[in-house]
Amino acid sequence: MAQLFLGIVVIVAGIMVLAELFWDKRRRADAARELADLRDLVGRKADAAKIDGHLTAVRKGLDDEVGAIRGEVASTRDLSAADSQRIAAELHDEFERSRQETQRRFSEVADGLEALRDGFTTAIGRSHNEAQGRLDQVTRKLDALAQRVSRNHDHAQAELAGLNERLVRIEQAQEKQAGRLANLERESWGAVRGAIDCTDADVGIAVQDVLFHLAGAAGLRLVSSRVLSAAPLKARHWFAGIDEEELADWLGHAVQAEAPEVEALLEAVKTMESGLVTLGPMTLRGILGEWRYDIRGQYAYVLA
Repeated sequence: MAQLFLGIVVIVAGIMVLAELFWDKRRRADAARELADLRDLVGRKADAAKIDGHLTAVRKGLDDEVGAIRGEVASTRDLSAADSQRIAAELHDEFERSRQETQRRFSEVADGLEALRDGFTTAIGRSHNEAQGRLDQVTRKLDALAQRVSRNHDHAQAELAGLNERLVRIEQAQEKQAGRLANLERESWGAVRGAIDCTDADVGIAVQDVLFHLAGAAGLRLVSSRVLSAAPLKARHWFAGIDEEELADWLGHAVQAEAPEVEALLEAVKTMESGLVTLGPMTLRGILGEWRYDIRGQYAYVLA
């Protein structure tokens, strides 16, 4: 029993010795680590001291350089002030010379403008007199032209009265030839082409009749047995069955080619061939009333 107790004591003592050795080793490791930290701290402080000394030296060098620069700036400022005064004086002199030169040129320009104004005034006066003379001349010409226009108007009125009388005669001739024209118009234009049985007087009356109806229906004016274009031509679509070329051939065979009425009527046919005018219903207005008919032989006489 005593041996067992002694063994236990020895074991406990061994365990304690081992624990002491373990804790001692750990304390030594901590101490070594703390010593290393202290050495590192001391090294950093030494480096900081070196850096601080270097910064002090650099700061001193910078202060010296700043002082030198300040001295140079002060000397340069003094020189700049002198140069500025000199440049200002030169600029003032140059400005004064430029002002005097500008004043001289302005005076020259003013004198030139005054002379030019006098010249313009003289030229304008002379041009006004010339224009007034031309205006008087044009006025005299216009007065003469107005007198000629008045005489031409009177002449035209007289011709118009003659045409109105001729219109009355044509209306009377139309009434006499109504039956013959009705028979001709009921037939084909191609069938009667070149085979019209009538006298020269009948042909003349028929041609004048057709001419006048063309003038009234197609927007044309008949003056001195001539068909003249009116402005604008009244283009209409009338009787679509008429062939303008057949009508031209029929006119060439039906009447004398050298008659003025035929030439005028052929001019009207050419106008129709161009597509501007075609034949169709016609109205003749006279003193007694209106005479209306078309190619198909439909007639109507309306008293005024």
